[in-house]
Parts: sequence; C-alpha cells; structure tokens
Amino acid sequence: FIYGPDGSNLESIVSRLLADPLSKSATINAPNTSAANCGKPPCLTAVDFMVRDDALLMTAMYRSQNVFTKQPGNVLALRDLQGVIADRVEVPVGKVNLFVASAHIYEPDWKTAEEILAKNQRHAQ
Repeated sequence: FIYGPDGSNLESIVSRLLADPLSKSATINAPNTSAANCGKPPCLTAVDFMVRDDALLMTAMYRSQNVFTKQPGNVLALRDLQGVIADRVEVPVGKVNLFVASAHIYEPDWKTAEEILAKNQRHAQ
C-alpha cells in the first residue's frame, strides 16, 4: 500500500511536496482491511511526510508492532523510502518519528530479548 499501484502513492507524495513544501497532507494511509492480513487492518496504518527546517520529516504510525523482530527491518525500509522521497524533493533526510499504539514482543522471543537486555545492563555498569 505504501507505493500504490504503479508507484502512484509515491508520486502523489512527491507532487504534493514539490507543489507545497509546507504541505500537511503528504500522507499515505493504509487500506482499512487487507486479505493478506486475515481481514485485520494492517499494522502500519499511515506514513506522513513534511518538509520542515529544510529537511524531510517522516512520521510512521502503527496500530500494532512486534518491536523485537519486526521494528528493525521496518525502520530500515521506511528510512529507505524517506531517502527516495527526499532525493526526489531535493531536500536532506530529516528526523523519523514512530508511534506504536500496541508495541509487543511475542512469547517465543521473550527469552532472547531478556538475554539482550541483561548483556546491555552489564555493559552499562
């Protein structure tokens, strides 16, 4: 849904920001339900772009996210998208804001997450 059919969503974002760099409507919204997601709304619900302080600010809003196994890859993919749009709008990449309504770690990953936290605590001391 982010790129849209034939890249139309991406083109819409670029066009809006080129026409008005201060636009507050350069937003890609997820469809409400998806057959690929068992009829539930997608986890990533919207991605918003704004040119502020001469850089491209991106805000991603999640309904739900597995912050242990999914967030790192999601952030890298979103940052790549931000870079593509920034290049097209000819501004530098700016900050990324992430909002997650339901952040979670699934039970099978809990032990590994605890081990990582314990290692980090030892290194911080």
